[in-house]
Amino acid sequence: METVRERIENMPLKEWRILDTIRDYYEIEIEEALERYDNFDDFSIIHSTSYNEYDVYEEWMEEAGLLYNVPKEFRNYLDFEAMYRDFTFNGGEIINVGGDVYIIFFS
Repeated sequence: METVRERIENMPLKEWRILDTIRDYYEIEIEEALERYDNFDDFSIIHSTSYNEYDVYEEWMEEAGLLYNVPKEFRNYLDFEAMYRDFTFNGGEIINVGGDVYIIFFS
């Protein structure tokens, strides 16, 4: 079985940056950050000038094509705050990496 150190040394740079972001964001040790990282099934990186998670989530849904079949005139009726709450209740998280870069994690 690989040690934490071996695993980190063999980790691609992109994954290491995400792991380091988790460690910094939660102010936790690398072992706990690695455990959190392992519990996520997938992630996306999004650039956004929004200041809250609801808007970032809405922008991500747009970029991911999840709103493709929803006519623009009906989008105002969608409750993105409620959708974001459901997303977080199901284990999803949005972390601001710095500036306009966010990482969206899915569990």
